[in-house]
Amino acid sequence: MDELKDKIEELNSEIKTYKEQFTDFVESAAHDLHAPLRKLSVLIERLVAKHEPLFDSDAKEYVNRIQTCIEEMKSLINGLTELARVDAETNGFTACDLNVIADEPWK
Repeated sequence: MDELKDKIEELNSEIKTYKEQFTDFVESAAHDLHAPLRKLSVLIERLVAKHEPLFDSDAKEYVNRIQTCIEEMKSLINGLTELARVDAETNGFTACDLNVIADEPWK
C-alpha cells in the first residue's frame, strides 16, 4: 500500500511539474504573440492619424475590421493564458465514489 502511495505522490509531483512548464510556455508564447499585435496597433494608429482625412468609406471599414481583429486576437491570447493558469483546486472539485455514480439509474 505504501508503494502505491509513493507512486501516486511521484505522479502527482510530475503532473505539477508539467503543469508549471505548460503554464510558463503559454505565458511566454502569449507574450511573443502580443508583440506583433502591439506593432499592428501602433501602425494602424499612425496610418489613421496621418491619412484619415483621405480615407473613403471602404478604407475606414478596413481599418475598423483590422482593429477588431487585433482586439479579438488579444482576447484569444488572454483567454488561453487564463486557461493555462486554471488549477483544479480553484474549481472546487470534490472527491467522490465513481462506483456510486455509475450504479445510479439513467435519468
